[in-house]
Amino acid sequence: MLEYLNLQANQLSGPVPPTIFNMSRLQIMSLVGNRYLTGSIPSNQSFSLPMLQRFLVGRNNFTGRIPSGLASCKHLRDIYLSENSFADFVPTWLSKLLHLTVLNLSGNDLIGSIPSELSNLTMLSVLDLSRCSLSGKIPDELGQMSQLTL
Repeated sequence: MLEYLNLQANQLSGPVPPTIFNMSRLQIMSLVGNRYLTGSIPSNQSFSLPMLQRFLVGRNNFTGRIPSGLASCKHLRDIYLSENSFADFVPTWLSKLLHLTVLNLSGNDLIGSIPSELSNLTMLSVLDLSRCSLSGKIPDELGQMSQLTL
């Protein structure tokens, strides 16, 4: 029945129990700023948050790939994964999250280029890909994102 989980700005440590990523009514998950939370976030097999709107896990020590389970969160508006140790390409499946207004992946170990598919996110107002290791050209399509303010 939990809808809002706010554990931000504590001294929590270790991996997050996988069951936390399997709550059918959870709308907001905020684990921001614990610094000692570690490990990877589960993939599709054990990640089921169908009502999730805000996924805020910045400023921790999460590793692995950007959790692909987010692709099934059709109500998702805000993703903050900043300042972790996610090592991945910027996933093209992010472009299917049409309600996204904030996408912050800054300060991670991301490689490769910025996918032009991100231009499908027509409601996006914040796109932060700073302090990563991205390369290549800035896609022309990003200039068509009329709601982008940052």
